[in-house]
Amino acid sequence: MSAIVSFYSSCGENNHHVEVVCTLAGNDACLCVAGGQAAHIGAVALAIPRESLRGDGSRAASASVICVTGHKDDELAREIALNFATKHGCAATVTVGLHIDDATEQDIRLLIQNTKMALEDIDIQLANSPRAC
Repeated sequence: MSAIVSFYSSCGENNHHVEVVCTLAGNDACLCVAGGQAAHIGAVALAIPRESLRGDGSRAASASVICVTGHKDDELAREIALNFATKHGCAATVTVGLHIDDATEQDIRLLIQNTKMALEDIDIQLANSPRAC
């Protein structure tokens, strides 16, 4: 069996189109989220699963983020990485690059909504795959 397996999803149209590629590398995951008018790398987050600080045995994660100067993709990258690492119990690296010139709040909401829908599809693909984190 290959050490690397990839999953793909997309959601939205035109300026609000978002694509997600999730590549499993061994027991870890790399996710690339890109879309809008200009796909790019605006921020990178790395999350590591750990026991929750609540002390109830549940899982949580810790994350580190690097953001390209002038970009605002860091919060979304961190949120996705933390959620993925917590849910799947693996290290997760997430790059996010979503851009629309002069984006309105509605544009941003649609990009985030489409990102979340594409990520839900990735989760379904992972659940139906014999290979998971």
